[in-house]
Parts: sequence; structure tokens; C-alpha cells
Amino acid sequence: MDDIIGTWTIVVLTKRMHCVLMCGGKGTRLKKTLGLEVEKPLIKLRNKPLIEYVINTLIWSNKFKGIFAAVSVNTPKTREFIKSNYGDKVTLIETMGREYSEDYLKIIKYFKETGNEKKHGIKKILFLPADTPLISLDTLAQLIAINQEKPCLTIVLEKGFVKSMGILTSAYELVIDNKNYCYSGISIMDIKKIDMGMGNSTEGIALIDEEYKTLNRVEIACNANTLEDLKTAEKFLDKKCDWRYL
Repeated sequence: MDDIIGTWTIVVLTKRMHCVLMCGGKGTRLKKTLGLEVEKPLIKLRNKPLIEYVINTLIWSNKFKGIFAAVSVNTPKTREFIKSNYGDKVTLIETMGREYSEDYLKIIKYFKETGNEKKHGIKKILFLPADTPLISLDTLAQLIAINQEKPCLTIVLEKGFVKSMGILTSAYELVIDNKNYCYSGISIMDIKKIDMGMGNSTEGIALIDEEYKTLNRVEIACNANTLEDLKTAEKFLDKKCDWRYL
């Protein structure tokens, strides 16, 4: 009974968290691998676009006040796909699509400067890559429940864990206590702790204080950057065991 009560408590307390899907990048690595001029969020896994898996899971979770998708000139077809299929459930945000950090800053300013923070009581925003088709309801609940002290909480994975899954490690790595980690692309921004008095320069994003949380989960590690990554995702979709806890 205690577990059930705890679960419902999380849903009620976190309903004002928003989620932003990052789907405006160029997807260069995957395009080189596949030799296709297809937008990364629309690459199909089991005949379904990657982004469709993610959006459906976010909607089913019923844990977010609002769901947004950050698109750019790099992803016009993704923009149209979202408008046509999720127009009443997902709000589009236009970004430049040049640098990840620049898009982050654009989105943070969107929420801070349009009055959304005050009007809707927004406290936190979950940033989620569009190329994580295996993301589960359980992991979303865990992400929401994490306590953070600093304005930005970044989810990382141990590099050894990622490699053991046969997944291409992230191009962006870091070292913590002499141990190698990979960025997952997932982060949580505590909007009320962010001071926008940083000017218009994208360098301002570096001023946001950051902390790290390690979550070694296959579904987080398995972002589609190569053909092999897609095959790995298919393998885990086919598994009958509960791969979310591997």
C-alpha cells in the first residue's frame, strides 16, 4: 500500500514539470552511416519513426504539464509530422539547430521570458533527445523523482557500460573522479534557479551550475547514432525480459 501511495504522490507533485524533446539537430553521424538524407527523428524502428516512440511514452506517462518539441531548419519534415499527428498534444519551439548549447539557451529563454514560468508555475523542464525510442514509463518516473540541488541536473552513463551494450559511445564524454562517462543528452533544468541576466551570448549557458547523476540503463544508452545502434534497439525491443533494468 505504501508503494501505491508513493507513486500517486509523485504524479501529483510533479504535474507541473514540462518536457522538451530535442529534435532539431543535423543527425550527421547517422546520416553518414545510413547514407540517407532522412531526418533523424523520422528514421524508422520497426516501421515506426523514432520520435513516435518517445512522444507516445510521454503522453502515456501523464506526468507532464506540457510537452514541447524543439525543431529547426534541419528538421522541417519532423515539424510537419508532429503538427499532423500530435498538434493538440505537443507544442513546437523553433531553434537554430546549430549547436546543442545554443538551442538549450533559446528554450530556457522561451520559458523565462514569455511569462510561462509565472503563469503556469513551471518549476522544472526535462530535456529529452528524440532518438531514445526505448525510454520507459519507469525511467521517466525515476527522472522526475530525482532530487537536485543545482540549476542543471545532467544524466550520464559509465562509458564501460555503454560499450558493453555494443552501442557507439557519445561524442561528448567527461571524466568524474578519474572515471570516464558519456553524456546521455538528458537533463533537467530547475527554471526558478536560473538567472537570465547573462546577456544574449550563447556562452551564458556555461554559467548554469551543473550536477551529474549516473543512470546505467540500456534504454538511455541506446540512442540511435549508427545502423548498429538501430539494430541494438531492435534487439531489446524483441527481448521478452525486462531490459529496462539490465
